[in-house]
Amino acid sequence: MTDKIDLLGRISLFERQEQLLRFEHFDNTDALDVGLRLVQKAKQNNYPVAIDISVCGSQVFGYAFPGTTANNLRWIKRKVNTVYKVQMSTLHVGALLARDNKDIEKDWHLPEIDYTYHGGAFPIFIKGTGFIGAICVSGLPQEQDHQLVVDVLCEYLGVEL
Repeated sequence: MTDKIDLLGRISLFERQEQLLRFEHFDNTDALDVGLRLVQKAKQNNYPVAIDISVCGSQVFGYAFPGTTANNLRWIKRKVNTVYKVQMSTLHVGALLARDNKDIEKDWHLPEIDYTYHGGAFPIFIKGTGFIGAICVSGLPQEQDHQLVVDVLCEYLGVEL
């Protein structure tokens, strides 16, 4: 029962993050600013991550630290595909699947070769407009990938969670 309560709390947290971490506008300049903040925070913490920001399916920022591999880029592609499909963070997707005891491929019909529920990708929403893209980090344990994005978005948007 404790696990179920914890899972419901996590889902509520992810929903809150996705509601509060929305932009007034988002263009290539914003992508550069957010991307460079992600790079700076990763550098400060010696995180060997790959970073991707895409809008309308096109990459507008990308960076890979030494120590990352092509495998990180494959994870980014799968994470970003998931965000574009369901318009929520990949860690949120994983929590929903766990809560419902579902499988992303069998139950949601999203092949694992192209999609994943591992944390690190976060949707970009513009207030009054809706979903436009994704911010993704790969290279750390999934919770840390997710938290890196959330921390930078909180700082950038001036939001306290």
